[in-house]
Amino acid sequence: KIKRGDAQVLTLKVQSNEVYKVDWQPNTYLNKNDTTVVVCTPQEAIKYKIVVSTANNCSSETTIVIEVENGNKVYIPTAFSPNGDGINDTWEVYSDDSSLDIVSVKVYNRLGGLVHDSITPWLAESAIADIYTYVIVLKVNEKTEVYKGDVMVVR
Repeated sequence: KIKRGDAQVLTLKVQSNEVYKVDWQPNTYLNKNDTTVVVCTPQEAIKYKIVVSTANNCSSETTIVIEVENGNKVYIPTAFSPNGDGINDTWEVYSDDSSLDIVSVKVYNRLGGLVHDSITPWLAESAIADIYTYVIVLKVNEKTEVYKGDVMVVR
């Protein structure tokens, strides 16, 4: 299993020195498909069939399944200090994944009251120093993912 977007080197071990041709199919998410060592950067689960042939037309094939887990590089801060000093004054979701869309960001106080409901950064201007709960809905490659957790407002 690898994380979505991460690169993984795949090495096919061949027990013969007479390898004439190697063919990885499909060649999707591969840097090349005609060698025993390839780099795979999958965005979704994929099954590869690898055929190894010799000059005498002897061939062998195998398959490999690459499972992909959520590899979004999402960073959700666990605390911030909205005190106007220009350092950590807002709370927001960060990601280096350009395919990620923020669908909703909701923040609740300890009594369950909604204090923030916007995909824009939370300024927490009227929030007291406390621990708040968030529910964030993200969409990545047409798949919806929900993140839940806590964030601390420090004054």
